[in-house]
Amino acid sequence: NRANVNQQDNEGWTPLHAAASCGYLNIAELLIQAGYELNVQDYDGWTPLHAAAHWGVKEACSILAEALCDMDIRNKLGQTPFDVADEGLVEHLEMLQKKQNVLRSEKETRNKLIESDLNSKIQSGFFKNKEKMLYEEETPKSQEMEEENKESSSSSSEEEEGEDEASESETEKEADKKPEVFVNHSNSESKSSITEQIPAPAQNTFSASSA
Repeated sequence: NRANVNQQDNEGWTPLHAAASCGYLNIAELLIQAGYELNVQDYDGWTPLHAAAHWGVKEACSILAEALCDMDIRNKLGQTPFDVADEGLVEHLEMLQKKQNVLRSEKETRNKLIESDLNSKIQSGFFKNKEKMLYEEETPKSQEMEEENKESSSSSSEEEEGEDEASESETEKEADKKPEVFVNHSNSESKSSITEQIPAPAQNTFSASSA
C-alpha cells in the first residue's frame, strides 16, 4: 500500500532502515524503486545510510548513495553518517560522496537538456498551431477570391456571348435587307422598261380640210 510506504515501527525504523542495516540488498533496491523515502529519519534522527554505515554494510551504502540520498543529514546528536560509520567505511563513504557529486551534476545537466528540449517542442508546437490557425484563416479568403474570380470570369463570358449574339443578329438583319433592296431595284428597272415599250397615244389631229 503506497499510503504506508514509509510506515515506521516503535523505534521509528522503516523497512528501508532494516534492509540497509541487515544487508538485504535486493529488498533495499526494490524499496527504493517502490518510492520509499531515502532520507527518512527514525526517532533518533538516523537515516538508512546512518544504519548501513554504522553496521558496516558497504554495498547498502553504495546503493543509497547512488540513489542520491543526502549524505550530510545529522541525527539528534548532530552526527552525520560519516561520524557513526564503521572505521573501514569512512574512506568508502568519501569516495561515494565524490561519485554522488558527479551523478548529481550529470542529473542536473540531463534535466536541463530535457527541459530545454521540452520547451523547444512546446514552442515549436505553438508556432505550428499558430501557422495552422493563420492558414485556416487565409484559406477561406483565398477560396472567396477564387469564387469571385470565377463569377467575374463567368459574367464576362456571358457578356461576350451576348455581344456575339447581338452582332450575329445585326448581321442577319443586314443580310435580310439586301434582297429587298435588290428586289425593289429590279422592280423599278422593269417598270421603266415597260414604260419605254408602251407607245405614246396618237394625237387627235383634225385637218383643216375636213373642217
